[in-house]
Amino acid sequence: MNNMYKFPNYHVDYMLLSYKKFATASTSKSEHEPCFALDGNKKTFWSSKSGKAGEWFMVDLGAVKTVHAVRFDCATKDAVFSLSGSTDGKEYELLFSGKNEAVPLDGTINFENQQRLRFLKLVFLSNDDNNCFTVNDFKVLGFGNGYAPEKVEQPFAIRTSDNEAVICWNRVSTAVGYKVRLGTSPEELDECRLVYGEDSVSIDSLTDGQTEYYYAVDSFNENGVTKGDIRQMGAAKSELYRIQ
Repeated sequence: MNNMYKFPNYHVDYMLLSYKKFATASTSKSEHEPCFALDGNKKTFWSSKSGKAGEWFMVDLGAVKTVHAVRFDCATKDAVFSLSGSTDGKEYELLFSGKNEAVPLDGTINFENQQRLRFLKLVFLSNDDNNCFTVNDFKVLGFGNGYAPEKVEQPFAIRTSDNEAVICWNRVSTAVGYKVRLGTSPEELDECRLVYGEDSVSIDSLTDGQTEYYYAVDSFNENGVTKGDIRQMGAAKSELYRIQ
């Protein structure tokens, strides 16, 4: 799950503004409500009840924020849509029209100039197959109006076998999620895991015979990233028991 544009490489361009924000739609199937397009789960999605032109999906960011891009995964093939934005939910400005240009292959619509928006509305204009419209993932990317979260203090890691480990930390109240970085040296924390709503992560990709691993737990929110301290995990020992 990618929560920030180019986030896995730590080249911070934009932050995720739409995670679990309030969403509405013209129609929705049961168990495929609008919220499922904003939960970061690739297995869930929003679905309209029809494939008719005029069906729409809208997200409310909760406040006017600086938007640089929108990235989404629409499972409905050959669907043509428009994207509009608003600060008050009443007057909308057209930001993109599928009638005039094609969506990039990665599903990201970048705005040449940053937009100050609260509401973003996706309106479906046509559908050759007449299937219901579905959006698996809808991400609004940019920056919020506040400050980066507090630092994760004193995370803890235990290696439970030659190949496995568990990394734990205390949740930061100002964080939306965490990025766990892992590697065999402090200078090369190449493996990354993104975590939402949890205070631990299980790792099963350690290498037999590699006695030392290093890790860091970074906190992030809509405004930025706060790096955690790099710590040494240590070696696996035969007397360590497996955490259930």
